[in-house]
Amino acid sequence: MNRDTYNTLRAAALLLSLGAAVPALAAAPSPDAGSTAPTTGGAAPVAPATVDLSAIAEQVHVEAAVDYDPSTPAVDGEGPATLGRAVALIITATAPRDVELFAPVRPATGSFRLDDTPPGTRQVSGDLRTETYRYVLTPLRLGVEKLPAIEVPWRPTASTEGGSTPTAPIPVRVRGHLENEQDPKLAPAPSPVAVITTNWVLVWSLSVGAALILAALVTWLVLRALEQRFRVLDPPPPPRPANEVAHERLANLAATPDEEVDGGERLARTIDVLRDYLGARYRFDALEMTSRELLAALDGCDLKSVAQAEIEGLLDYADLVKFARITPPPEEARARGPVVGAIVDATWEPPAEEEETEEIPKLEPATLRQRLYAGAIDGLIAGAAGILLLAGLFIAGEPSWGWTAIVAIGVLMTFRDALGRSAGKKLLGIAIVSRAERQPRAGVRQLVVRNALLLVWPMTLTLELLVLRRQPLRLRLGDLLANTEVIQGGAR
Repeated sequence: MNRDTYNTLRAAALLLSLGAAVPALAAAPSPDAGSTAPTTGGAAPVAPATVDLSAIAEQVHVEAAVDYDPSTPAVDGEGPATLGRAVALIITATAPRDVELFAPVRPATGSFRLDDTPPGTRQVSGDLRTETYRYVLTPLRLGVEKLPAIEVPWRPTASTEGGSTPTAPIPVRVRGHLENEQDPKLAPAPSPVAVITTNWVLVWSLSVGAALILAALVTWLVLRALEQRFRVLDPPPPPRPANEVAHERLANLAATPDEEVDGGERLARTIDVLRDYLGARYRFDALEMTSRELLAALDGCDLKSVAQAEIEGLLDYADLVKFARITPPPEEARARGPVVGAIVDATWEPPAEEEETEEIPKLEPATLRQRLYAGAIDGLIAGAAGILLLAGLFIAGEPSWGWTAIVAIGVLMTFRDALGRSAGKKLLGIAIVSRAERQPRAGVRQLVVRNALLLVWPMTLTLELLVLRRQPLRLRLGDLLANTEVIQGGAR
């Protein structure tokens, strides 16, 4: 509840209490009316107390002052105010403690418009009561204007009557917005303000963002194109021995129940295991040969303790079942499995080891983590140099040349290995060599070519990182272009 509402309700309550008290006073017997009051069983009438209002009025002091709005410096009561700018009227009233003070409700303010009534303050100290009332006023006329006297009502607590004490009129000089009131002229024109300007921070942010989006698209397209080549470079798993494969297939076939395969199919699968084993053992394509061709190929092979007639009998029996469309009993088909297993065990011989040739020891390739850490160190060095250049351009008032900072980073990344090894590679203990038999030290041309794609690093940095991560030999595009690789330690 604001101050005006509070004072209005308080005044209304006072008027209601006075209205209820007037009939009671009129009905009470007057001591001058000659009426006689009973003397037995009752008290003598008491005359109402009288209060000297003039003596109290001398003890009530009211002062008023005008200040600027709290957002502007304060001035004294006769200081200048500005037309249309709010000022504050502060009224301070002091009275005895048993005297009640009332805030003026919508006082007359002359040529000043009353805009607001902020809350005041109340304080009781000893035998004195001090209250402060605030009003926000707006001057509406130029020149010396006078704030009229404002009555502050008061009433003793022991009486129904009261009075008011006025403030002193306050002269206020209201000035206009011109620099000189006596010789009016406009104030000096302010400095020109640029209406259209280039937000270089936004320009470079959008440019880098667009470059990153384009780089992502290029990266996706290049990786799609290189995916097949990466698969070819993956080394195949070492071949399993033919006898292990044959025994594994025979075991799986023996574990298959008769309800799933009949005797004919079981026999055909068993003979396929034999054909596949013989082809792998003696290095010919036995699955594509007829039985006569297979037997002819075995004529010059060392079958150890196995007679070729035993193999011929198995093949003839399988051909008979196949071409005559005969379905042998499951037990008879199963009996051929152990026979094939015995042939495998009797004829198997580990392949002869090839004669070892003298090989030049290869240097250990750098790990992915080493390469990433070294690249991060080089990138931080180049990035710090680019940021310093960009800050210098902004300080010099040439933000439009900010692209030179991006170019500077690309140049530093391109020529970082021109002297042999970059700072990051020296810290991580890795070096660049040619992808050749003896891994000689890479030449200056190779060192520059392998980093040439980083000249436009916003578009190619992500591509190089992804290729390095997914390439089986841990080579990035720059290494493929320059025929280089990164090894641990120093180059030869």
